[in-house]
Amino acid sequence: MSDVPRYSPDFQWTPLMACPWCGYEFDAVSQANAEVCAWPEPGDMTVCIACAHCCVFVTPATVRRAVPDEIDEEARQVQQDIRRMHARLS
Repeated sequence: MSDVPRYSPDFQWTPLMACPWCGYEFDAVSQANAEVCAWPEPGDMTVCIACAHCCVFVTPATVRRAVPDEIDEEARQVQQDIRRMHARLS
């Protein structure tokens, strides 16, 4: 992994964490609507690339399950995109 850049405007490396829905481990996040991806802050939303469930950052190194009231239209669109990607790959 030493040849992988530690900074990219497209994503941020994060501490290794697991999706609270499916257990998928991830160590990077990206943003759907930004030119430069920012470090995650408490309250930011992410969508698991493995299960397409929404998670909310508690800290930059911890996520929890999102409740339905927290999921906005943009997150729902990302969920649909991930589900379509999985359908095409299977």
